[in-house]
Amino acid sequence: MKKLMIIAILAGLTVNMCACGKETKASADVSTSRVEQVTASSGEEAYRNIQSPTYAPLVAPEIEDGVTREGDDCVEVYFEWEAVDEADGYEVFVQQKDHGADKFSDDDAVVEETDETSYVISTQDAMDYEIMVRAYKDSDDGKIYSVWSLKATGTSYDEELLTKARTDYSLYDDVIEKVSDVKRRIANGDDIDYTERDNLDISVLFYQPTDGYDPFGYTRRDLDGDGVEELILGYNSASGDEYFSNLILDLYTIRDGQLIHVFDGWERNRYYLTTDGMIENQGADSFDCSKWTYYTYENGEITPFETVFTEGEGELRSNIHWYYSQGMEPYKDYSNEISDYEGRSVTTKYVHQSLDFTPF
Repeated sequence: MKKLMIIAILAGLTVNMCACGKETKASADVSTSRVEQVTASSGEEAYRNIQSPTYAPLVAPEIEDGVTREGDDCVEVYFEWEAVDEADGYEVFVQQKDHGADKFSDDDAVVEETDETSYVISTQDAMDYEIMVRAYKDSDDGKIYSVWSLKATGTSYDEELLTKARTDYSLYDDVIEKVSDVKRRIANGDDIDYTERDNLDISVLFYQPTDGYDPFGYTRRDLDGDGVEELILGYNSASGDEYFSNLILDLYTIRDGQLIHVFDGWERNRYYLTTDGMIENQGADSFDCSKWTYYTYENGEITPFETVFTEGEGELRSNIHWYYSQGMEPYKDYSNEISDYEGRSVTTKYVHQSLDFTPF
């Protein structure tokens, strides 16, 4: 059975829940951990507890179906109910099953108490949940209970949220530390030879010393809406120069637990993110040979969507021709010649996104 992680605030007990998959911590005067308390009233015992309640003139809580939401390295399923007059607390009966499984099992049931009017389940697994709640009031003879509420259901199944919860972003921390170390060494005047640079596998621009204003930084964005945020290393010019602002130097993503370096850029090979989600690549081999390629991005790969480029002909290559192609890089043999106006119409229809970088 997959581990059921539950966040609940118990009466008189302060519990600190860590991120999913981490140890649960309780205050120092509590002899048993939160997980042990859950286990103590789970399975068959939990099922027996709901079969013989002590009824009282308390109204059964009215509970809403669970809301699936993003948690801290997990997916949360949030349940809420209306407060019951004169109730001192609530007992929550929870059953779980793998998402899509036929039925719930009593062996997977747990019962918990809370003085809150909400209940949160946290997990990194695709699970379905069914819960009931009853109110209780303390008396000299023990707790007296309301009848159980109607059942409420919820699920943690959201592919985007689950993917995000399972992604190990510490891989990005390693990249950020690597770049930070390079920048410290460059600032100290250290020489980093080309063999080491090849092994470091970051943009050559990071090896340039900076004087005063440091234009380099990083940010994270989910570029293709799959729940995994990409790591963008970039550059913003102090002067606000269009060509050296919002510049992407390196793009990384994580797939199947592995860090992937999607591309790197430099002065004559510049990347930008456009407002419609395309990735623009501007390149130049010489004054007469320039290119603008627009890529779609998905699953850690960029795919050419359309390209315009120039090539000079004649004496001194001063007669500039424009070319256009779809779905490929700038190859003249597979492109159509277009006018200067048509070429510039393609490049001007894309607008660069503003990127706010955190300094290294």
